[in-house]
Amino acid sequence: TDLGSRFTLDRKFSKPKRRLILKYNINHQETGSNGVLYSRYHFNIPALPDSIVDQTRETQSIQTAHSFTGTYVEPLTKKIRAELVYAFNTGNASQKRETFNRISDGTLVPDPRYSNEFDSKRTNNQVSGRFTYETNKVKYSLGTIARRNDALNHNLVTGNDIRQQVDNLLPFASLRYNFSESRQLTLTYNTSSEVPTIQQLQPVPDNTNPNFIQIGNPNLLPTFSNNLGFNYYSYSIISGRSMFAGGEYKLVNNAFSTSTSFDTLGRTLSAPVNVDGNRSGFVYLGGQIRISPNWSFNYNLNMNYFSQANYINQLRNRTTNQVYALNVGLSFDIKKLSGYLEISKDLNYTASTLNSSSRKPYGSNLVKGSASYQFPKGISLESSLAYTNNTRRAQGYNVDYLIWNAAVNKKFFKRENLILGVEATDLLNQNVSINRTVQANVIVDSRTSVIGRYVLLKATYKFDNKKEKTADETDY
Repeated sequence: TDLGSRFTLDRKFSKPKRRLILKYNINHQETGSNGVLYSRYHFNIPALPDSIVDQTRETQSIQTAHSFTGTYVEPLTKKIRAELVYAFNTGNASQKRETFNRISDGTLVPDPRYSNEFDSKRTNNQVSGRFTYETNKVKYSLGTIARRNDALNHNLVTGNDIRQQVDNLLPFASLRYNFSESRQLTLTYNTSSEVPTIQQLQPVPDNTNPNFIQIGNPNLLPTFSNNLGFNYYSYSIISGRSMFAGGEYKLVNNAFSTSTSFDTLGRTLSAPVNVDGNRSGFVYLGGQIRISPNWSFNYNLNMNYFSQANYINQLRNRTTNQVYALNVGLSFDIKKLSGYLEISKDLNYTASTLNSSSRKPYGSNLVKGSASYQFPKGISLESSLAYTNNTRRAQGYNVDYLIWNAAVNKKFFKRENLILGVEATDLLNQNVSINRTVQANVIVDSRTSVIGRYVLLKATYKFDNKKEKTADETDY
């Protein structure tokens, strides 16, 4: 069940650009689920005998959230305006999970170890102020947010309470400069903060994997992020040439991470912790160059970087990942024939300070193209090919595959607003998903089967009020 309401008051005054906006939202959500966990465990350790888990679970969750925002804008001069915003958010949530063990005669017996019930309440008060200077050429803003977060989590089973009260001051600034109507540069700086979740402060017991035990950390602090960004674009209508570039750098202190250790039985113990110095960033450059009225050259270059810290057996570990991606292509539109051809390549470099063997670069190459031809009487034929080559991964994951799709469509009626078509996807039945995940000192290659070859019949009807008059129609 999901219910919600929204109320908005937007008041404009006789003084130009003076404005008052009031918003109130309420949302109520109730969810429930039933599940069964049946597992057989076999351990090669005498201290851990073989066991069977046969459980049923019932979970209920209720959440109610209220939010109010008031915004007042006051023009101080023709070019300067002030903005004051007050926001209040509060929410109550309750969650109950009952776990029952099934014994030999089929009877269900409650298991208090994996049953829990807790209530939580969170309140957020924040006030922000902003000054904005704006002309046709330049616009810049400067402001800050003062915020207080209050959280109370009450475990109804153990009687334990976890309380947190956090104050934040979050400045922000932006600058936009218009060189012309088709060329613009934007610079931004902002800060943000994320508060811990209930699961991080007090995790719900989960025995799905008995070799992986999660532990809560009631001393977890909110994060604090600094973000710098820029964006530039230019476009020439006459030459058809466009260029865009941008980037972002993010530094996070008190970032949420994990501390992993192993007990004498070989089980993994994981707890959330705060770490400083997590950082990430990216830059990109792309655009289009019109070679002729029918041909265009497209290019896109991306570079991404992230560095994250964690702890393994009380030793600090840092994992870094660098990604370089290049995409170039040609697109064309010649009378009734249109399409494109693209070549993409990406390289990934990973490293972990506690695992030298993790320094294994990997990548992938992609060549794809598409063409569409418009026949008489509203008939069109489309076809696309995409060849992927994966390199430098674990054995069995350097998979190459070719995806071939095709479609035939027919338009009907004078306005051609009814389209019937047949689409065939993955005609060669080679569709697969190859993915590599780098986290802490662990590299995981995964291969997932995707829905393969299939044929789809489509019917599309376009509703358009802008009807063009035919020769026999007359206006009245």
